[in-house]
Amino acid sequence: MLVKNTVFSVEFLYISRKEVSKFMAYVYDIVVASLGGKPLVSNTREGVTVKGWSPNMFKRVAILTDGIVVEYHGTVSRSRVVPFDLVKVSEDLASGGKYKNPLRPIFEFKALSCLEELIVSSSLVTDSMVKNYLSTVSDSHRIRQVGVVPLEVKTSDISGLIEKLNSQKGGKHLLVSDFISGTSKVSTKNEDYYTKYYLRPTYYELDKQGGSLRKYFDTIKEEVQAKREEGNKSSLLSSYLAYDKKNIRFWNSVVTFLSKKENASKYPQLYSNLKSHSMANAGCYLEGLKEYFEANGTSEPIYKVYKVLGYLDTKGSTRPSSEAKGFLRKLEAVANNAYPLVLEVVKKDKEGLLRNLKLPKDSDRSYIVYTVLETLNSETVGTDNEKVESDLRTSEGSVSEREVLLREGLEALLPESLMVGLFDLWEALQDDYRETAGMLLSARGRDFGYRFSEKSLRDLGLDRHAETLALLGYCGGSDDLQLLGKLSFTDPLSSLCHMVTRNSLAELRAEAWKSLSDTDKCDYIVRRIN
Repeated sequence: MLVKNTVFSVEFLYISRKEVSKFMAYVYDIVVASLGGKPLVSNTREGVTVKGWSPNMFKRVAILTDGIVVEYHGTVSRSRVVPFDLVKVSEDLASGGKYKNPLRPIFEFKALSCLEELIVSSSLVTDSMVKNYLSTVSDSHRIRQVGVVPLEVKTSDISGLIEKLNSQKGGKHLLVSDFISGTSKVSTKNEDYYTKYYLRPTYYELDKQGGSLRKYFDTIKEEVQAKREEGNKSSLLSSYLAYDKKNIRFWNSVVTFLSKKENASKYPQLYSNLKSHSMANAGCYLEGLKEYFEANGTSEPIYKVYKVLGYLDTKGSTRPSSEAKGFLRKLEAVANNAYPLVLEVVKKDKEGLLRNLKLPKDSDRSYIVYTVLETLNSETVGTDNEKVESDLRTSEGSVSEREVLLREGLEALLPESLMVGLFDLWEALQDDYRETAGMLLSARGRDFGYRFSEKSLRDLGLDRHAETLALLGYCGGSDDLQLLGKLSFTDPLSSLCHMVTRNSLAELRAEAWKSLSDTDKCDYIVRRIN
């Protein structure tokens, strides 16, 4: 919302020194009159209560070249415009050193300590005048910002903005000067302004307990505190979700393992341990999690993790743990508890499922647990292909050569490493580039006409493909997996790189980029984003 440029010109008249002296305090005097006049400038007397006026009633004051706008505190928005005589303003400005600082009425008689915003035209004040006012501001004052606006800004612009902002939800807490282009702003960094309302009930009736001003300030305080608490919860929700998403591969391996009921009897100790340490309980902080998926849908992969582990069905705690980084149980704790049992499973591996498992010497426990669980969850482990053969048997009991060739062909066109890269890329893009990612990578965004059976992919041993393609919306259709050969991510990845990394088109046409595999392109974009 920007104030439109308007033309304002003041004809500076030639006048004698005697004539100047008459009007050199014109702007100053109108400011005094606009802020109450006599109650403002008169001394307060002990035992005498002023009715209908208080120095704390003013929320916003704008002193412009064509007049003054005054906005008052209150549950119902109320403001007034006091126009200037433009000739007298020009005479005032022509007085040079005799021009009286128009900001002085705000602090020289009685402190307008509840004023939240001061707006003044650049043609009416100097930097020293603004600094002079700011020097009078104390910790008990409510002032949030001083905005020095261009001379062409008029009272109609300010009053119009006040009306628009106050008509919007939460608009009454916004600063008008933030919406005016060309404004020089001085913030007081008064973040807890809403707690400051030093009222004087012995002098002003409006300030009394039960009076309109006190009621209003009490309401505003409660309102802002509630809003900030909600904002803090929303920020915490986003942070926790992001952290859990970063570790989704570990949790997917846990969820997949626990989802296979046969594992409860096959690996009873490991199954029981993972279940007891991964499932949600009353101590888990879950504020806003269920509501998030109700509002955003259940398409995100992390939803399944929360659902299976009971995080959407548990009441939980309303206070987050100081050590928690996500909603899910502490990953390191889950891994440490499962680690000895995982080693026992590896040691007692009778079926040879883990015989070729190789782990780097510096692997941490979470990676070891994840790798072993992934291997146990996989349908395609072992050098003798016993598991593969069991899944690819025809009705005659022999391995289908056609299916083996199909699998090999699909892995050549769409390697597993690419599926992992696309999965990680999609997760990395979701926070800031959700629409861009959907447009360039998803089946719907690309208008890709084929859909593939997730079950057929898993039956073929392509679990990674099933996971990633389902995530991107390519599953839910035909069993004809040969049509996957029509799917390519090369051009979409180039476009995506250009849009989210701001790389030039020339860079993307260069041999260095063209020579990268699609997997490497995914990795490059993720690294650039991070």
